[in-house]
Amino acid sequence: MGEREVFGLRLRSRRRQLGLSQEELAAKLGMRTASISRYEQGVYHEMAFARLREIARALQTSTDFLLGLSNDAGPIPNRRSPGEAPSLDGMTLPLMTPFLERKEADGEYTAFDYQST
Repeated sequence: MGEREVFGLRLRSRRRQLGLSQEELAAKLGMRTASISRYEQGVYHEMAFARLREIARALQTSTDFLLGLSNDAGPIPNRRSPGEAPSLDGMTLPLMTPFLERKEADGEYTAFDYQST
C-alpha cells in the first residue's frame, strides 16, 4: 500500500472516529468537500506541510499517525476543541485538579480537596 493510500485510510478512519462527515471536516479546514474526498481516496498530486498540520489539528491527531509513522491516533476527544476552556451554558469553568493527601501508614494518596488551576 502506498503512502497516499495509507494517508487516505487514516484520514477517513480518524474523521469517522470523531463523528465528522466529509462536509464538516471540509468546513473546519476551509476546503471543498471534494478535496477531502480526493485525500481519502489517495487521488491528489501533492500536499503542503501546512495543510497536513491543519488536517492533523482538525482531527486532533498527529501528522505521524496520518502518514503511517505511528499507530497511535491519540484518544477520541470530546467535542470541545483543543485549547478551548470547558464551559457550561456559555460560562467558562475553571479547570479543577484534586489536591492529594498522602496517608502515612500505607503510602497511598487520597483526594482531599480541589484546587483551581
